[in-house]
Amino acid sequence: MVFSKVVAQRRFARGFTLVELLVVIAIIGILVGLLLPAVQAAREAARRMQCSNNLKQMGLALHNYHDTHNKFPPGWIDTNTPLAAKAVFDAVLATGGWSMGNAYECQGAGWGWTNFVLPYMEQGNAYNQFGVSQKTMFDVLVGVLGSGATTLDGTIFTVSQPVFQCPSDAGPPINDLKRIIVGVPNLHPGKSNYVGNVGVINPSATGMWYQGDGMFGPNSRYGIRDVTDGTSNTIMASERKYREGYGAAAWYGVGFFGTPTGGWDPAGYLSVVGSFSLPPNRLVDAGGLDLSFYKTLAISSEHTGGGQVLMVDGSVHFIPSSIDSRFSLLGGYLNRSTHGVWEHLAIRNDGLVVGYEF
Repeated sequence: MVFSKVVAQRRFARGFTLVELLVVIAIIGILVGLLLPAVQAAREAARRMQCSNNLKQMGLALHNYHDTHNKFPPGWIDTNTPLAAKAVFDAVLATGGWSMGNAYECQGAGWGWTNFVLPYMEQGNAYNQFGVSQKTMFDVLVGVLGSGATTLDGTIFTVSQPVFQCPSDAGPPINDLKRIIVGVPNLHPGKSNYVGNVGVINPSATGMWYQGDGMFGPNSRYGIRDVTDGTSNTIMASERKYREGYGAAAWYGVGFFGTPTGGWDPAGYLSVVGSFSLPPNRLVDAGGLDLSFYKTLAISSEHTGGGQVLMVDGSVHFIPSSIDSRFSLLGGYLNRSTHGVWEHLAIRNDGLVVGYEF
């Protein structure tokens, strides 16, 4: 009798109704909806931390370079002096770009600061493969031989270096928005999401765009002694995202670059340095002027609400896009007293008190 009762109880045990099942599914959906943003935020926090670690590695490498040479590496090697003004870039764009045979394009290209710190980032093999200390970038690119014959070989420039890439960036490891050589398809440089501080630029169509007030420039030799505003008050490097301008940066040097359509990239030199004339992710200046050209030069990031900067002292901080910036392309770029906090952080020697707390 006991056995029969147990069997009967199991046979007639009540299960879930359809309504109850739907309620459970709805509750699970709500919980997933609540947890998913938290999971995504946690993942972004991890990516942002990795990005910060990349910048810290660069900062350590730069200081090790400084300890060895008593100065920071040049922003880029440039055999063309003086630098061309924006009017020259615009004129080149209007005529469809430069060819490989142009002396300005070829001879002006050179290794960037990222090349010089490779041995201090456990990338000595890459440094030696490029032959940075023995060859010019032009020699490596076109394979100049002792006989004078040349063979095009740009494959070494397509190598991807993860330490130069922000994990939050949406772009591929290879910067397919740039061509290594104008007119040569399917030869794209390895992407970099980090650029050195070239300072506050001169947007004039007739003047020299490089003002020499940042930490990097053509053939620059700045050391800590030149950072009179203080190493904790001056930016060394920051970010540039793939989906802005001409596709982030290239980690090995400057020059040569073309756009996907084959034209000349006017920001070839800005492939290793960035302008701090605009705060992160802003494409309109204080005067309301459209910045379709200057967005290539500016700092940008895929991190929500701003971007990260490496200071000269080696610390890394997150800067919101809302940071005070009063630079205007409509005038006053040389009047440092009218600049905002962002511009003051980029200038190493303006003698003004920033008063910004990270």
